[in-house]
Amino acid sequence: KPKFEEAIKAYRTVMLMYPGHPDNALLEEKIILTYQEMEEWDRATEEREKLIKAFGPGSKWFAENRNHPIAMARVERQLQYALFNAAVLHKKRAAELRQQAETTGDVVTTAKALSEYDKAAKEFKAFLKRYPTSSSNYNVTIWLADSLYYSLHYTEAATYYAKIRDWKGKKSARESGAFNVIASYEKAADKAIKLGQMPATDRPGDMGEVEDVPMGDSKGKVKITPKPIPPLTKKWIAAVDTYVKLGLVRPNKKDQKPTLMYRVALEMYKRRHLKEARTRFEALIKAYPKTVVAGYAAANIINSYRLENDWEGIQKWAKKLEELHLGKPKERAKLASQIKVFQLGAAFKTAERLLKEKKYTAAAKAFIKVVDQDPNAKFADKALFNAAMAYIQTKKYDSANKVLTRLVTDSRYKNSKFIELSLAQLAETARKFFDFRGAVNAYQALVAKFPDSKYTKAAFYQSALLNAAMGKYEDAARLFEQYSHRFEASKNASQSLYTAARYMEKAGNPSGAAKYYREFIKRFGDEPGQGGKVIEAYWVMAKMAKRRGDRRGYRNLLDRVVKEFDSRGLQPETKAAGYAARIVFMKIEPKYKRYKSIDFSGPLKKVGRKVKEKQRLLAELEKDYSAVLRYKSPEWSAAAVYRLAEIYEMFAQALFDAPVPESMPEDAQDIYRDQLDQIANPMKDKALKRYKAMVAGARNAKIVNKWVKKARERLNAYEPQNYPLIKEGKTMPVDTIIDVPELGVAK
Repeated sequence: KPKFEEAIKAYRTVMLMYPGHPDNALLEEKIILTYQEMEEWDRATEEREKLIKAFGPGSKWFAENRNHPIAMARVERQLQYALFNAAVLHKKRAAELRQQAETTGDVVTTAKALSEYDKAAKEFKAFLKRYPTSSSNYNVTIWLADSLYYSLHYTEAATYYAKIRDWKGKKSARESGAFNVIASYEKAADKAIKLGQMPATDRPGDMGEVEDVPMGDSKGKVKITPKPIPPLTKKWIAAVDTYVKLGLVRPNKKDQKPTLMYRVALEMYKRRHLKEARTRFEALIKAYPKTVVAGYAAANIINSYRLENDWEGIQKWAKKLEELHLGKPKERAKLASQIKVFQLGAAFKTAERLLKEKKYTAAAKAFIKVVDQDPNAKFADKALFNAAMAYIQTKKYDSANKVLTRLVTDSRYKNSKFIELSLAQLAETARKFFDFRGAVNAYQALVAKFPDSKYTKAAFYQSALLNAAMGKYEDAARLFEQYSHRFEASKNASQSLYTAARYMEKAGNPSGAAKYYREFIKRFGDEPGQGGKVIEAYWVMAKMAKRRGDRRGYRNLLDRVVKEFDSRGLQPETKAAGYAARIVFMKIEPKYKRYKSIDFSGPLKKVGRKVKEKQRLLAELEKDYSAVLRYKSPEWSAAAVYRLAEIYEMFAQALFDAPVPESMPEDAQDIYRDQLDQIANPMKDKALKRYKAMVAGARNAKIVNKWVKKARERLNAYEPQNYPLIKEGKTMPVDTIIDVPELGVAK
């Protein structure tokens, strides 16, 4: 069995014993051959690199053996072979790693491949520098260019690919070299873009769809200023021009020259070097008239004239291209369609000019004529919309609506960007002219087709309002309720739900109204500023419960009104305070009626008990009615004040009306009557004083209601000359007013 390791060790020992010996380079070669025999290629490669460093120019051995020509010649051959093979082995190893990385996607393997290519490139460069006249240099340059390319040094790779392309006397790799110069510059651009050193728009030769150039607004030609061409793009263009000039063709592949010519021309076009772009496009059309890109080139020539607003140039080339029958039949048909659009463009431009000059009627007719000539034109929808807007400017709303209706109903324009605004305009116009049904239909179409439109919110809200205006209260209520969910973040979401409940009530659907009121309380009841509506909601639900005979529910809801008012700390002198005051007042009324019913008839002993009972109730009523005043409700404060006066008048009157017991002696009867009068008169005076204060306060505050009227009537009974009766105007109770939002756009 060969003892390779022992042999290598022996060679190294000899070299260490005689470091300057002329044959040491030969021993190093034997070590390399031994590693190769062992198939340890990495170690063999390391030894070759060691040989280059240890025995090459600049080494101590090289200096000591200058005078040994045979050893020097042998070393030179070894160095050349070692340098060449080291580079080749690095490249081979790199290729294997790259293939493995492409298969597995492993980033570590990719990094190793890049490192090996980088090492190979350095070795190949060193070889070319040391052996500039070697017969292997053509292949070495190819391998160097490839190593630079795959180690991501694209710009430098392009330089060496160009040398291969231009190598005198060598043509085997000319096409691949020339093509790879182009590819290297494109890869260099991709790398720069990825690193943020270049905007993606500067990548040379990108192909996309033919630009959709809009109509110009200028009356005359427009001067287009060319954009600068980046240095890398200039190199790329030069590389493409050289490839085309050499007439090269990719082996076993489709001729790339037409596409390359188009890409360069397109690059000039995109950078607005329009004259040179047209020259290049025309050269492509002339050289390759049957290709697809020739048709694209023709379209771009016309676009270049459109950019300059050169309508004469457009017409000239439109005619020329029809005559040339460019590209495949399918492409020619497409181009013919484009030419038709170009021809319509002049008419469209005329209509735009009329619109700009504020000749609205003429502009509208011109736009409609364009559409009539070709309803499928790309700008037909815009023409219809502009025609409608022109009619609106002259207040010809009927004509405008007909045009807008044509736009929104024609299936050819179903994806038009003007449909959304057209539906909004149709709805708004219909609303202004009281075509509520038409407006609702347009709004609903808008909501259905454009649920996320900026007009959807207003459309939803207006639909609800317009249904209410048409008396379709339940439909309005449902829309308002849906609005409150869909636009819950809007400031009028809570009001919309509350309005839904009021309209449901107005529609005669109390269960639906109660459902919405409960939903309002649950969703918005705790929000700041909603306390008043919560109070009113409970009050309305209480009335509905009473109407359906649910007395228990009625009482519970009334209690809830007062409880909510107190717990929320709501302010007096508000609508909510009025509801709470009314309920508190109403709850006192049974006690008031019991108090009112007590008279002082019967036996003297029984009368005494009645007087005490009435006095007790008087004290309680005084306290109870005074509690109503804290709400400061004009209506119910007046009612409470009236009752505070009336209960004293009632007590006095009961005393005045009290019969004298028949069993009482006649002389005692006068005394009894006098005693009753002495008690009754101060109470009557107190009642009158309160009535007067109430009437005077109402006069100063300019308050007129039934309670003030009743107080005046009571004063008139006593002092008719000072308090004549006045015929009062009718008033509407506070709780019968329904707040409905004004007709307008939701904000």
